[in-house]
Amino acid sequence: MTHTAGPSESSAGKRRDKTRTAAPPPLAKSRQADPWEEVCEFLRAIHVMKLYAGAEGIAIPDRIRVQLADLAPVEAAVAAMGTDPHCDKVALQYMGVSLQEALGKAIAVHSALSKLVAPATPDSIVYTQPPTSLKDFANRQAVLFWLLVAAFLAIGGFLGSLVWASKRAEVTVQVKLVLEEVDTFEDQLRKLEDFQQDTENLAAEIDAVITDLSARSHQIEESAQLVPQAPVAWPANTIESALGDVNDRPASALGAIERIREATQLFRRDLGSADRQPRWTKVIGDQLTNLFAAMLGAAFYTLYTANTYIVRRTFDRAYTTHYIARFVLGVLAGVILANFGEYVLLEQTSGEVTESVLTLTQTLLALIGGYSADAVNAIFTRVAETMTTLVRGSGRTQSDRQAEADARAADVQAQTAVAEARLAEVSRLQGLHAKAVESGAPGALLAAIKSQIDALLKEASA
Repeated sequence: MTHTAGPSESSAGKRRDKTRTAAPPPLAKSRQADPWEEVCEFLRAIHVMKLYAGAEGIAIPDRIRVQLADLAPVEAAVAAMGTDPHCDKVALQYMGVSLQEALGKAIAVHSALSKLVAPATPDSIVYTQPPTSLKDFANRQAVLFWLLVAAFLAIGGFLGSLVWASKRAEVTVQVKLVLEEVDTFEDQLRKLEDFQQDTENLAAEIDAVITDLSARSHQIEESAQLVPQAPVAWPANTIESALGDVNDRPASALGAIERIREATQLFRRDLGSADRQPRWTKVIGDQLTNLFAAMLGAAFYTLYTANTYIVRRTFDRAYTTHYIARFVLGVLAGVILANFGEYVLLEQTSGEVTESVLTLTQTLLALIGGYSADAVNAIFTRVAETMTTLVRGSGRTQSDRQAEADARAADVQAQTAVAEARLAEVSRLQGLHAKAVESGAPGALLAAIKSQIDALLKEASA
């Protein structure tokens, strides 16, 4: 990556930056570049490259050292202008250096140092310097700053969406556990319905069942209290009262058992509604998870790529738009792949995929799509080619058809050429026959010519 040095805080640099904010004039009307500003720009770049060479331990050849020594008067004049507000570019002339000569020396030194520090450039060296503060980082390395912000937002959003999904799954699991305990409770309750009369042989069994039901009732009540957003509490008082009636009058226990059953059925219905959340909440939760996963993959790829150039001190700010576009493409690719890449999993598993596995796979596909937008583009290209093949036929079929058409055209051309040759020969023989008749040729010759003409006409009509 190569580019020129960035603007500095000097007065000349500020004047030049102000001109950049306005729309550039037409080429024919653009003002001529100020040689003094060019000298200042080259000197700033030379200073940056000298510091970089010293920090990296790059030896400066003697030839360049001599050129730097020749440039010292120019640097002294620029330094004097920076400290004395009344000093201007005429100071170069008082130091025995003309403006054009100073510009030529600066260009020569800049060219030599650029080759020495390549592939780094003055702008990339300045851009990749360690920031002194968060504000400096945000101003000088804006694209990296916002990529990091996007990465942290993606991490926070991804973790938040996972927590949300975990909460929804936790409610479902806890509700199922409580309902399983209710099923066991109702299985024990059916034993009481089988007792038709109170006898001494069944008294002990009835007491054992009632004790078991009472214990299970307390267990269900404790489990139901752990379910978040539970719409109704376990009817413990109603069940305890009914079980007391069954114990006191076993022979007439059917009414009390029916009260228990009605209470448990009502509890079952209301508790099940806690797990019946609107469908749109699940859709939004899944799509947010896919979005943040795609952002994670895109941010990882973009930052990883940019980090390579930062380490090498060759980051080119001209590629800023590329990094932004690559991040957006990664997010789009991840979301698209997460929503339309499920058929790959379904084909590999013969359609036997649980909801949890499918959700996990969508998240993974979103992450992969965000990291590799090229892979998603290749998938789209493949699908488009397949659809084109279904409509138009394969490339081989098209080539075979074209070859057959070319062969038929060649045959027609060959047959036409033969027919034209025969007609030309017939015309020639007819002319020869006419001349033979005029000259009084023998009859045998005329018959031979006539025979050839008839044969050619017969072949042409065949």
